Amino acid sequence: MKLNQKTVKKIIKYFSKKPEVAAVYLYGSYARGEARADSDIDLAVLVTDTRKYKGFSIPQVIFSADLEKITGKKVEVQDLTACSVEFAHRVLSEGKLLTSNNEKERVNFQTSIVRKYFDLKPILDEYNYYLAKIIKRGELHVRYPTH
Repeated sequence: MKLNQKTVKKIIKYFSKKPEVAAVYLYGSYARGEARADSDIDLAVLVTDTRKYKGFSIPQVIFSADLEKITGKKVEVQDLTACSVEFAHRVLSEGKLLTSNNEKERVNFQTSIVRKYFDLKPILDEYNYYLAKIIKRGELHVRYPTH
């Protein structure tokens, strides 16, 4: 299932009034065209100025609440500046750019993430290789804290 154009336009209109948001990406099941009726909308935002939020360091909570009212669907918003390089790279490479309020900031961020990701990739590949071997041997043990 794809996200309908009416909903996309509502999201774009909402963020067009937020100049502190340089870019908005759709990722997850809607971006892949695999969403179900109960799927949430996954958005990743590039926030370049959080001063407007008076010290509230996670404006994505505000964005999620506002967008849920506007779209009538559950919306999860991630801040690209606060997530891992691997996650940001996945959003940038597999997600869909919905809107860009600041092309210079968006391109600079994207370039930075791509550079960091390719610096990190050999380490991630080695980590994933050994993790897969451990899992295959059944040696991965997860301990949950008891209270």
